Amino acid sequence: MKITPLDIRQKSFEKAFRGYDKGEVEAFLTSLSHEWERLLQEREQQMKQIGQLEKEVDKLREVENSLYKALKTAEDTGNNMIEQANKSAELHLQETRLNAENLKQEAQEGARKIVEAAEQRKRHILDQMEQELQHLRQTCRQLENFKGSLISEVRGAAQEVEARMTRLEDRGHHIDAIMKEADQFAAEAHVEAVASSAFNNGPQNDAAAPAPAPAPAAAPEASNAPAPASTDQPKTKPAASPAEEEEDSNAASGSFFDSI
Repeated sequence: MKITPLDIRQKSFEKAFRGYDKGEVEAFLTSLSHEWERLLQEREQQMKQIGQLEKEVDKLREVENSLYKALKTAEDTGNNMIEQANKSAELHLQETRLNAENLKQEAQEGARKIVEAAEQRKRHILDQMEQELQHLRQTCRQLENFKGSLISEVRGAAQEVEARMTRLEDRGHHIDAIMKEADQFAAEAHVEAVASSAFNNGPQNDAAAPAPAPAPAAAPEASNAPAPASTDQPKTKPAASPAEEEEDSNAASGSFFDSI
């Protein structure tokens, strides 16, 4: 049964002997109606607040649903993005591995070609060096042979020159002896000529005759103007001139210079 504050104020009780005090009862009912009215007002306010709160709760639930949907969408989007990123990374990784493998093969092929070219170049250089070495060995053998022949020729030419020098020295000594004999013979002839002249002129001319000239000294070995010889002097082979001696020396060493 619904009781309002007005019902409480208008409530009346039957009178009885020795019952409650009417004033106290009415005062209590009045205060009770006021309290009841206050509680009803509070209840109404609370119901309004509850209604507002329920609206707010509904709004929050809608927001929650929206957030949930957005979160779900974001999660799905994130999962899709992660999946796509993983796929893209896998594709890039496969492409990188493929490119790396291609680059590795190209590098190996280039290195192989470079090594082959270097090997060919090395063989070519070794062949050239071997040919040059053989040529140098042949040249060395030729030089050794030429050296031996040259030494033999030099020794022969030296011996020949030494022999010619010995002969020239002997000839020089012979010429010196001849020159000395010629000087001595000239001095003797001069003395005889002076004596003969004195004998032909007589004693009267002894005072006026000049004293006989002393015999000339022996001419030096290098003298180029010997005293005139008498007609009775034996004929000797003329001494070789320095030009003739030089010509003989050049002829002796001609074979040596011709071989060089």
